[in-house]
Amino acid sequence: MLKFSFNRLLIVLLVVLLADLGVALWVTWFLEPAGSGEKALVDIPPGLSSGQIADTLEARGVLKGTLLFRVALLFGDADLKAGRYVFRKPQAPGRVLSKLRRGETEKIWLRIPEGLWQEETAQLIAERLDLDAAELKEKLNSTGDWDYAFLDGASDLEGVLFPDSYAFEYPVGVEDVIPRLLGRFDEVIHRLLRKNSLEELGLNLREWITLASIVEAETLLDEERERVAAVYLNRLAKGMKLEADPTVIYGLGERKRRLFYRHLEDESPYNTYRNEGLPPGPICSPGARSLEAVLSADLSDSSLYFVARGDGGHFFSTTFQEHLSKVEMVRNGRKQVNP
Repeated sequence: MLKFSFNRLLIVLLVVLLADLGVALWVTWFLEPAGSGEKALVDIPPGLSSGQIADTLEARGVLKGTLLFRVALLFGDADLKAGRYVFRKPQAPGRVLSKLRRGETEKIWLRIPEGLWQEETAQLIAERLDLDAAELKEKLNSTGDWDYAFLDGASDLEGVLFPDSYAFEYPVGVEDVIPRLLGRFDEVIHRLLRKNSLEELGLNLREWITLASIVEAETLLDEERERVAAVYLNRLAKGMKLEADPTVIYGLGERKRRLFYRHLEDESPYNTYRNEGLPPGPICSPGARSLEAVLSADLSDSSLYFVARGDGGHFFSTTFQEHLSKVEMVRNGRKQVNP
């Protein structure tokens, strides 16, 4: 009887110990340990072993130790997804493992603003996505790998790297980025051309993109884009030189806040003060609003000139004399502001 009671006691103690151990393991596995609470951005490249992943997480302060994590991998699915993750420091190993198995990765966001030159876009992409800048620029300076109608006659990808926000999964390669930007540009122009016709404007696809890029560079105000486009369409129709400052700046190859008369004598083919018609190609990446502005420009607007007011907007004129009068008004206004 005594022996039976003793065995029962041992069993009860064993059950209690196992329960306590189970609770301790559960707490260790799932409950967040005390720590800094800071977040760690961890990149898990493809090809890492589960052990290497454990070591990486420990080195970044996500795991306080890897023993329990490694043991769990022996008894379950070890298919851990590569990608970019955000973890707390430290984080419960059970939550870390669950996140890796489900592939709850962080998106890498790339925002390309309107009006950038190709070289500026390349620099932005390379820095944001940690890509090889030289490889990227080499790809951007070639059109042979891409089959799009808007690249006919183009020697590079200037003007067609559509400005927008893009989400990528880590790791990102050059071959992942360029098709996304070109594909987005193709989507946008096809949507716009379903509602509008280039034939009425007397422009082909590349000329439309080129003119839209000039509109993009000339004004920041959406309400002015159609009117700026109308000025240039009117000048083209009359055989007048465009005399667009942004084309001169692009030809100089350096962003300048102010042009001088000597710059207008530059022999670049992009100098629309010396050369008639549109420049050889786009001078920046136009957004959808500038592309649409060219298509929907009011051709009954007979304006042929505009001058910056100094507040982001422009004064428009139909005659050269009226234009000179507004130029003088702007200059006098500047003198009053800066005596």
